[in-house]
Order: sequence, then C-alpha cells, then structure tokens
Amino acid sequence: MLTYEDCVDFCNFTEEEVRALQEGENVPALEACIRAHGLADNPRGCRQLLKYMQERLEQVEARNDSNASREVHAAMEHFTSTHHYT
Repeated sequence: MLTYEDCVDFCNFTEEEVRALQEGENVPALEACIRAHGLADNPRGCRQLLKYMQERLEQVEARNDSNASREVHAAMEHFTSTHHYT
C-alpha cells in the first residue's frame, strides 16, 4: 500500500508544495499529491501549482510567519528547479 510519504517522494515534491495545492483546491493531502503529479506534466499545470504556492506565500506573510515564509520560498525554488515546464 502506498503511503502519503511514498507519493511525495515518488513525485519529487516537498511537503510545502503539496500543502499549497491542498489548500488551494481544498482536498486531502494524498489527493493533492496525486493532482500535483498530474499538473506538473504540462506548462499550464506548473503555472497553476506556482499560483497556489504564491497564494500560500501571501497567506503566511500576512500572518508574519517567517518560518513558514522560508519554507514556501524553498518549496517554490525546489519546484522551479525540478520541474522542467516552469
């Protein structure tokens, strides 16, 4: 049986990348990971994922949560360096 952690590792995502999609589409974490994997296969999907990460960044910065802000920035950097459609 596949676990959430297996899915995140297989898809080469970070927890924060998945969390952004989870919050953006209001779905459970495992479903967000599966959707993210599908979206990352095309330029439009990659832009959508980056949009969700940007929205998450704006939320954490509005709360002045510097730790979460660093995590989201790191997730965005990871995503753009590992997914060739960005």
